[in-house]
Amino acid sequence: MAQIYSYPTVAPLTSDLIIGSRPDLLNDTQVTYNFQVGAISTLVANSGISETTVSVTNAQWLALQTSDVTLLPSPGAGLFIKVISASILFDFTVGNFTFASPLVISAGQAQFSVAQAASPVSFDSVYTLAPTEALINANAPLLLTTAGAIGQTAQGTVKVKLRYQILSQAIF
Repeated sequence: MAQIYSYPTVAPLTSDLIIGSRPDLLNDTQVTYNFQVGAISTLVANSGISETTVSVTNAQWLALQTSDVTLLPSPGAGLFIKVISASILFDFTVGNFTFASPLVISAGQAQFSVAQAASPVSFDSVYTLAPTEALINANAPLLLTTAGAIGQTAQGTVKVKLRYQILSQAIF
């Protein structure tokens, strides 16, 4: 049998098989199985975790103090947006991204924020944001906000990458 790295690399089909094992708890052993790529994909898709990246235009950035940016729309009655992780890329072109108050991501109370101490941002920068304890409002959009002034010299794009779940009050 050849070394595994010597086999060609191809794009997988949903009908392709991957070898794996599953614990047999009754006999305290591992049983080897073939898993279809399509079945694994379905399992991951049904985990309820989604990921998206939202681009905030330069015009939206410059107006952020007075106009919140909707990152995710309202999910519907009895549904809540729970952000699992968030990162912000300041894609610098010219000028500085400056903000006088923290940048906040929220669907009710702040779930994530970038401290004002990070300002000014004068080169391409990525901030990974730590979650905070927060009350999440039902049927609330996820917003990028700030209470303080935004410097008017920045030219570039801000990108917000989110990993999130939609929680249902009915099947919690």
